[in-house]
Amino acid sequence: MNNGPLSDIRILSVSEYGAGPLTTQLFADLGADVIKIENTTLGDSGRYVPPYQSGDDSLFFQSVNRGARSVAIDLKTPEGQEILGALAAKADAVFTNIRPRAAEKLGLTYESLKASNPGIVAFLLTGWGRNGPDSARPAYDYLVQAAGGQMDLNAEEGEKPRRSATPWVDTSTSYVSAFGLLTAIHHARRTGVGYDAESSMLNTAMTQWMYLSTWYLTHGYEPDRLADSSHPSIVPCQVFKLADGHVMVTCMTQQFWRNLCEALQVPGLADDPRFATFTDRRENKKELVELLNDAFEKFTRDDIRTALDGRVPMEIVRSFAEGLDEYRTKHPEAIVTVDHPEFGRIEMASAAISSQGWETHPTRGPRWGEHTRSVLLEAGLAEDVIGSYVDKGIVKVD
Repeated sequence: MNNGPLSDIRILSVSEYGAGPLTTQLFADLGADVIKIENTTLGDSGRYVPPYQSGDDSLFFQSVNRGARSVAIDLKTPEGQEILGALAAKADAVFTNIRPRAAEKLGLTYESLKASNPGIVAFLLTGWGRNGPDSARPAYDYLVQAAGGQMDLNAEEGEKPRRSATPWVDTSTSYVSAFGLLTAIHHARRTGVGYDAESSMLNTAMTQWMYLSTWYLTHGYEPDRLADSSHPSIVPCQVFKLADGHVMVTCMTQQFWRNLCEALQVPGLADDPRFATFTDRRENKKELVELLNDAFEKFTRDDIRTALDGRVPMEIVRSFAEGLDEYRTKHPEAIVTVDHPEFGRIEMASAAISSQGWETHPTRGPRWGEHTRSVLLEAGLAEDVIGSYVDKGIVKVD
């Protein structure tokens, strides 16, 4: 029995690839009933992403569709729209990340759905906004990183623009969208009236600038490209080279700075008036970093951890594999394991939310149209009607 905190919520998800499915997977991980509506021609495009891909499934798809039920329906047909209405009548929300015009054409708006369910929320995850001048343009994570300025500042001086190693626009937008969708469902339940709601990849990306956007919008401040992953105003707060690797150090308080001076044992550093305050250190960053570079290069990874850990915020810069291996070792409870008929045992990072107050049991992502028959029966369609729809290509069953 699923006693997840969202087990009383049902969401129809017409979404594909990354940000959309990840949003509803967050709900599924916490117990919600997520019914994934796929087309009848190819299904979710994420099913075909290499390298770990077989037939109409892939590990990419499995990474963002955990716990959903798949229903394959041709929403472009009148019968498909009737089925959508029947499903919407028993759902809290319809969620989609297709472009706004396409969502309207497929009846995925509150105006189209309210006759079936006046309390339903129609939530649209857009790339560039529902009504803006770019609303009809396709949007993907890397494009938004380029448009928002992040790709430019990720690079160091003299380098060409560089994307982030992770699809952070997708993941951030997913968490923002999940919060927005849950808020909308709560409000609609309280008022009894549904409505359209939306999130935007671009809006989410721009909020990630935090104080930098405030500085620019208020005072016209433009940050420089910075070397060594350094902070724009706090010094030292950056990566330093070690004898056998690299370390990230962050001196966010005066006490941390004093502790660093003591640990590195650089003569005169702690009393040097050029570096006494935050402002002093920022104004004399070049000279300070040169001194610190010489000091850090004498330490190994093990030595610097012994010298700084517990006294100065620091972390060894790990490789991708090192980071995941250590995470799996230290936090085994945060790894989700599911069995898959094609891929065998799949291990994935969890939703990063847990509590002693509930238990959930994640399941693998669905096969394309795996639950079409059972979900349509739940919606009240007769077996012979479903059979005729299968014959006509209106629905697909696995």
